[in-house]
Amino acid sequence: MNLSEKDALAMLQKIDAGTDNSTKLKEFLKPESKQDKPAAVDLSDDDVWVETKWKEAKPITGDALECFLCHKTFKELGCGACYDCFKIWALECKPKKKKRRKHGNQHAGNDRSL
Repeated sequence: MNLSEKDALAMLQKIDAGTDNSTKLKEFLKPESKQDKPAAVDLSDDDVWVETKWKEAKPITGDALECFLCHKTFKELGCGACYDCFKIWALECKPKKKKRRKHGNQHAGNDRSL
């Protein structure tokens, strides 16, 4: 849904004037706080990485939702994908750990001294 902040605030005023509950819209409009930001994820554990990304995707639930990748039906989708398809995508997007360089004589055969 593409909704400008101005339009959302106007909608909020209309909801508050009527009998509709505006709690979800207010939550959507509130500024992001430090508490809302995800904590750093341990890159050594793939399952933790995928679960964190799944929660960040705010999965939707329903009776017969179709995964846009495998086209099977599920009761829960994250970003339009079932958990199995989402997991493959999330692991492909996971940053690689930086490899540590070993100290010492790495170029033993390349002595350039005179």
